Amino acid sequence: MPYSSTANWVPAARARSPRSIRRPRKCWRRRRRQRRGHEPRHRRRAAAFDDTDWSRDTELRVRCLRQLRDAMRAHVEELREITIAEVGAPRMLTASAQLEGPIDDLAFSADTAESYQWNQDLGEAAPLGIPTRRTIAREAVGVVGAITPWNFPHQINLAKLGPALAAGNTVVLKPAPDTPWCAGALAEIIVEHTDFPPGVVNIVTSSDHSLGALLAKDPRVT
Repeated sequence: MPYSSTANWVPAARARSPRSIRRPRKCWRRRRRQRRGHEPRHRRRAAAFDDTDWSRDTELRVRCLRQLRDAMRAHVEELREITIAEVGAPRMLTASAQLEGPIDDLAFSADTAESYQWNQDLGEAAPLGIPTRRTIAREAVGVVGAITPWNFPHQINLAKLGPALAAGNTVVLKPAPDTPWCAGALAEIIVEHTDFPPGVVNIVTSSDHSLGALLAKDPRVT
């Protein structure tokens, strides 16, 4: 499966060991999921480090998070069927923690970003008789690596994405290889229904566990 860097689908480079996986919806065509070599990793990192105003534009971040929430709500029935088929979740749970709850929780991240005091003027002080203007500026830390398990994919994926994006970080999300379609559906919604700039959200689906190790070891990734 290709990975998604917001606004773009990027194909795997020199894919290895392909294996079939059926997308959990009858009307969707059969695709191939492939185990990638490591060649694309530099492109993924470059996308995540893309120099945009994302970390400084609170209004854009709030708008994108609300767009994501609204788009997921609009596609909730489609997401529900994917979740039931891929995770084996009871339909009842998709009305709460498996799907609808995490979607609604995106509002908290957006609202927090909107109301948060990113810059705080503490006024003047004169330590040792030296007049000083004091300001606290709260900034994003950079690129967040998010490696998630399979059992509650929407809840855990969104619980990592929402706060990290609200704070102005970019994210590389590597979901569990057991639940690629839940993450793929999220990527598709982000690409088609939000204004996230390219490189802000990067979703990499792969059964190659060494990709997770690369994220964990990279000193540029938090």
